[in-house]
Amino acid sequence: MSWLATTPPVRTLGDALALRSDLHAGYRAFEATAADPTVIDPVLRAVYRRRIAVLVGGRPDPEAPSRTPSPAHAVVTELVEQIVLDPHGVTDELVERVRAHYTPREIVAIAQDAAVCEGLARLARLLDVRPEL
Repeated sequence: MSWLATTPPVRTLGDALALRSDLHAGYRAFEATAADPTVIDPVLRAVYRRRIAVLVGGRPDPEAPSRTPSPAHAVVTELVEQIVLDPHGVTDELVERVRAHYTPREIVAIAQDAAVCEGLARLARLLDVRPEL
């Protein structure tokens, strides 16, 4: 149970964010933009978000694919994993492998989405709530 003392009790990250409706609205606006399938493939997004949830110690979305479906997805998963574990460990070689599959616009979108996803996963863990929004 979360240490946030409210009535009704805070059980999910969505409940916690609802305590700051201004922040929750901002997140929803970001999510709508980040989830644009013309920028980030939804399957790719589900794959790396599942990996972030595992790395941060949360529970992955059971609906998300458990295996990386393509070499392009694998290299993005590797990049996202490195960003979460140690962003200083992102090498030029890894960036070149990502650039072989994705445009700079896509790479920025993936990196930004991954950073927000990681932050939310860490926030859920900090508040001791389920990560569901």
